[in-house]
Amino acid sequence: MLKKVFQKIIVFLISVFGMLNFASNALALELTWPPSPRGLILGDTSQITDLVRYFYEWGVAIGGIAAFIALVWAGFQYLTSAGDPGRMKDALDRIRSAVLGLVLLLASYLILNFINPQLTTLEIPRFEPPINTLRSVDTPPPINFSQKCDKVVAYSQPDFGGESVTVNRGDKKTLTRALKGSTVSMKFIYKDNNNEEKEGGFCQAKLYDRSDCGGDNYILISMTSKNISQLGIKDDQYFRCIKVD
Repeated sequence: MLKKVFQKIIVFLISVFGMLNFASNALALELTWPPSPRGLILGDTSQITDLVRYFYEWGVAIGGIAAFIALVWAGFQYLTSAGDPGRMKDALDRIRSAVLGLVLLLASYLILNFINPQLTTLEIPRFEPPINTLRSVDTPPPINFSQKCDKVVAYSQPDFGGESVTVNRGDKKTLTRALKGSTVSMKFIYKDNNNEEKEGGFCQAKLYDRSDCGGDNYILISMTSKNISQLGIKDDQYFRCIKVD
C-alpha cells in the first residue's frame, strides 16, 4: 500500500517540476494566468518565488480533488462489492491510499518546516559583496592645486611622529639632525579664507643631502605623505636641508 502511495507522490512531483520547466517560456507569452486557489495572480512583476507558490497552491488543490474522487470511487466500489471479499479488499486499499495521500499532501508544509524551516521560505537569495578585512594601504590625499601651501612640516618618524621641522613657503632650513628617508613623513599646511590652518595645498618641498640645500642631488615632494619611502624614496637616503617653493 505504501509503495503505491509513494508512486503517486513521485508522479505528482514529476508533473509539478515539468510545469516549472516551461514556466519561464510561458510567462514570456504574456498569457492571462487564472488566480490560484488562494487568490495569487501572476503578472509581469512576478518573481520565481511567486511562480513556485502558484504551482504549489494549484498542486495541493488538484491533489485534494484527485483524492476526493478516489475516495468516492473506492466508496462506490465498496458498496457495490456485494460481499465479494476481493473487491471489498481492493476498495479498502484504495480508501486507505487516498486518505494517506491526502494527509501527506496537506501536511507537506508541516513536514518541510519540520525538516528545515528555510525550505518553506520563498525568497530569492541576495548576494552581498565580500567584506574586505585586509588593512588598506594608506594613500596620499589628492593635491589641492587651487591653493598654495603656506608651510611644510617634516617629521622624523612615519605617521607624523617624532621630532618635527617647519619650513615656510619660500624659505629653506638646515637640519641639525639628518632625516633618514625610510622614516620621514611630511605634512603640507595652508590657510583658508578664515585664516585657519588646514592640511593640504600645493608646494614643492625639496630635500637635499647637503646642509646648504645646494647641488642637484635632491628629492621633490609635492603632497602630504605619512611615509615618504612609499613614494619611492630610498630607505638609506639621508636629508640635511629642506627648501620649500
